[in-house]
Amino acid sequence: MNEEMILVNKDFPLPKISTDNLVDVPKEISTGNYKLNIKTLKHFISLRKESIKLGVELLVDDGYRSLEKQKETYEKIKAENGKEYADKIVAQVGTSEHHTGLAIDLTLKVNNKILKTNDELSNSEIYFNKIYSLLPKH
Repeated sequence: MNEEMILVNKDFPLPKISTDNLVDVPKEISTGNYKLNIKTLKHFISLRKESIKLGVELLVDDGYRSLEKQKETYEKIKAENGKEYADKIVAQVGTSEHHTGLAIDLTLKVNNKILKTNDELSNSEIYFNKIYSLLPKH
């Protein structure tokens, strides 16, 4: 199986979770203790270097999630925002790309401040436009 060409969603749950290719994300480029697929981490580091040249510092804000961690994430969002909201933004256990280690949640560090809330991030469109300019277009 080509690990970069895997479809995981509510219609195609992950048949098996493998942690063989996961590595720790260095603390200086993340907001916590996360793991990613080694190739995903390498691509992130390249993107981060380019984003810094544009004045935008990217940080890993989440990566690989075990089934248990996915359940905790869903339950936390549900408790804070209700079931309808959680169902829209958090994949059900066994159906998240985060189980592969290929999915990555990012946040920004601006003026030495890590942006964590939706309000802070939604007011950062200029930074997202800079990052978007770095992404390959198909």
